[in-house]
Amino acid sequence: MVALTALLAACGNSARNTPQPGSLDSIKQIIHKVRQESFPRLSRADIAVYDLRSNSDYLQARFTVSSFFSKKLQYLVFFNQEAIRRQVPADGLRAIVAHELAHISYYEDQSRMGLLSLAGLLVPSFTTRFERKADLDAITLGYGRGLQTFRTWLYRNIPPSRVAAKKRDYYTPEEIETILRAEMNHPGIMSKFQRCVPRRLVDINEEVRAPSADCRK
Repeated sequence: MVALTALLAACGNSARNTPQPGSLDSIKQIIHKVRQESFPRLSRADIAVYDLRSNSDYLQARFTVSSFFSKKLQYLVFFNQEAIRRQVPADGLRAIVAHELAHISYYEDQSRMGLLSLAGLLVPSFTTRFERKADLDAITLGYGRGLQTFRTWLYRNIPPSRVAAKKRDYYTPEEIETILRAEMNHPGIMSKFQRCVPRRLVDINEEVRAPSADCRK
């Protein structure tokens, strides 16, 4: 139970479980469309949308405590409506929705013991790999340009003190550009990226230079 509590805290404890039935319709529609087009395996997933209050996070997804002990997981997506007021680019919003659905797809694949291992999200290096893997899943599905747009917008719409952490945990526009160029020039390289999950620009370039080599440490 301690591990589960730590896991859920790491998955996003800044969200407030306050439903906003009428005001979240737009993000619900986007989630539905992205799920339908890119995550058909999640068509039966139970996903509810709630309001998020944060000055540095705009979308989060996690599973509920109660469903951890049941046969079927239930998911919560928290959306910060300040993103709309700050004119988040449409393609960027779709891309970050894909990122969060990639997390949900990952949760769907895990056993309950596997989910408990996500308590490692309390460790920065684990968080970086976890978030960058979801970025890679979204890029593989065609949302790379949107992620670039979103990150550029994000850096301008969070406190300056939070930018370095975002650049540590998620791919930057420059890193995404390098990944997209590698994907175009080296067919099949995305499977290695997803297996190795490069954490820095230099790691991306090293994996490209030796596509058949083992993952860098």
